[in-house]
Amino acid sequence: MTLVNFNGDEIHQLLTNQKLKERLFSKIKPVISDYELQGINVDFEGIPRADRGTVLNSFMHDLTEYLHREIAGSEVSFAVPPVEWGGWSFAGLADACDYLFIMGYSFYGSWSETSGPSALLTGGPYNLTNSMTTQFKSVLRDHPEKLILGVPYFGNKWETRSMVAYAPVVAHISALRYLITYESGLAHGFKWDSRSQTSWTAYRQDEHIYQVWFDTDSSLGLKYDLAEAYELKGVGMWALGYDGSRTELWDELQRRYGTSGFPATPELSDFRIVCYPNPAHDRITITLKLNTPGNLIVTLINQHGQVLSQRETTLRPRPV
Repeated sequence: MTLVNFNGDEIHQLLTNQKLKERLFSKIKPVISDYELQGINVDFEGIPRADRGTVLNSFMHDLTEYLHREIAGSEVSFAVPPVEWGGWSFAGLADACDYLFIMGYSFYGSWSETSGPSALLTGGPYNLTNSMTTQFKSVLRDHPEKLILGVPYFGNKWETRSMVAYAPVVAHISALRYLITYESGLAHGFKWDSRSQTSWTAYRQDEHIYQVWFDTDSSLGLKYDLAEAYELKGVGMWALGYDGSRTELWDELQRRYGTSGFPATPELSDFRIVCYPNPAHDRITITLKLNTPGNLIVTLINQHGQVLSQRETTLRPRPV
């Protein structure tokens, strides 16, 4: 289960109001139990600086104790930034829960004045190597097994003033899933940035210059090396599914960790398409290619498992 809130005022209330906290805990328990989940990841972003230390750590300690007591074997984790931007106590937070998921991305984004990688391994004042050696130094000293390194399955596209790396930005176009960024590399040629050890591409179109920065299995592999070198609990990503039908990211995980590999293509008679938020558009188009006629039942289900709508239609192959 993921508990998400990006509103600082609401987060402050949850962290400091005992009645709200107890009510929240009581609502978390049945969700984990009913869906037979392994635990919860708390993703609070925009936390007021004054609440990032003792207040947050106390909340997570209480949540962890509550779930450990109520649901045997449950796990509690918290999503943390890769840099201690002020007010945090990462060591205390690690003590308060089972794991910290380091959101090791968004070093560059829509706010950036120059183009650049979402997740730098090296280079610049802040990068993932710095996260290990400096930002989480105290946690690594005592509890490396409590850290999970999160990596991006997405990148960013900018219009820039030149073709060179880290060029001044004209405009941020959008955050793009791996599937789209990789296709940009195939179309315009892959470049390698030795400063950050990530992939990117640049091209001209209609008198404009565009740059797309993204991770591939090669750059992600170097980040996995980092996690292994510091004996972290493991790695994670935002987000599974952003690679679409491509297999190289699954293959890299298979090679390193012996996972089951890329999921098998489901039979047409029973399949599910999961649409993830951030980055996403408010409209999604799904195209099916059929060899034989068939009935299609489309069921729209929200993130809580509730059926929002259901529609049935007959599909026929398009004449050749």
